Amino acid sequence: KGGISPTGFTSPYSVGLFGQIRLSVKRSFMNKYRQPTVIRSYFMMYLIMSLILGTLYFQLGDSQSDARNRVALIYFCIVFCALGAITAIPGIIFGRAVYYREKPAFLRPFAYFVAQVLAEIPLVLVSVFVFGTIVYMMCLTKFTDMSYSDPGARYLFFISVYTLTTFTCTAYAMAVASCVETTEVANTIVGVSSSMFSLFAGFIIPKGSIPNYWIWLHYLSYYKYPLEALSINQMVGLTFVCEEDEYVDIQLSNGTVVPYCPIQDGTDFLAQHFTMNTTYTWAAGDIGVLGAYLLLFVFTTFFGIRFINHLKR
Repeated sequence: KGGISPTGFTSPYSVGLFGQIRLSVKRSFMNKYRQPTVIRSYFMMYLIMSLILGTLYFQLGDSQSDARNRVALIYFCIVFCALGAITAIPGIIFGRAVYYREKPAFLRPFAYFVAQVLAEIPLVLVSVFVFGTIVYMMCLTKFTDMSYSDPGARYLFFISVYTLTTFTCTAYAMAVASCVETTEVANTIVGVSSSMFSLFAGFIIPKGSIPNYWIWLHYLSYYKYPLEALSINQMVGLTFVCEEDEYVDIQLSNGTVVPYCPIQDGTDFLAQHFTMNTTYTWAAGDIGVLGAYLLLFVFTTFFGIRFINHLKR
């Protein structure tokens, strides 16, 4: 009577919600970090790539090629963190056996979901901080000539947005993994969709060059938003010059040929070459949209865990 069973229990679970979350988180962390080879490989991947990028784009300056390389570096960093997020897929899929065994009477789906999400956070935070700091200090800050009046604020903005981007990419991979049956299918979907997102992010094909019937994919691509926000952070306020061989000869209406420097201002470069917005107000909007994508992917992960059963009997 009143929802109380004959045994006196009001819940089908023998342990309360917070107790289940605590135990599930502990088990998820043990499963995640008892594989030192995998952890070292993940960390070394970020460390080695940061050093490669740091030496490849070392001390970007104010030349014409450096203007393009700054945006190219930001674009590659976003694509790289999306590829690195694929490592989150096996943890979701391989942990299902235990989850399906304990779900009927012992384990709440929400507790399992929270544990899976929290287990990814420490490794992502450490790897992204090391990667982002090395890349920013080696490439985007020129020690011999401080290009920015507020380098500390721009660094914090870069690290914060890049961390949010990495979490969003990881959440997307986990969302896909929670909704499909096998690792192979999840890897395929994440890989193919990531290629589409990167194609329509606005770097390979600027927004102004995308046909109207494909422009919806540009706004659907969650790569677009960190690319624009980080490009605004890096380019707005910078001026660029031409080396001797970088001037372009243009002919005036009176027939006179004069040298012209194509890229002189970072703001104009973003607006004219990539059709990007160029104010921090737009950058804040990009961060808001990226945060909404993160919440959507996290909710989808929970939905897949809670309502989709891949167990075959």
